[in-house]
Amino acid sequence: MRNANRGRDAYCLRKALLIWWLLRWLGAKADIYCDTGIEKGHAWVEAYGCVVGDRAEYKGTGRFGRFSVLFDPSRPKSGANS
Repeated sequence: MRNANRGRDAYCLRKALLIWWLLRWLGAKADIYCDTGIEKGHAWVEAYGCVVGDRAEYKGTGRFGRFSVLFDPSRPKSGANS
């Protein structure tokens, strides 16, 4: 399946998740970033300040921030009593 935007694959989140998982498995500090304003939605990976497996122009443009904060063990749990 192709996205109408320049014929690029519409599977950027799947690709980003795979790259992120592989880099983390290898011990690299990597994060997924998402933005709805870029090409009608896009996800990519940044590791050590560099975009991995995608265009470098995406660096630092993720309006939603790091995806991996959802998996941060130090993050307070929803509805947890203090």
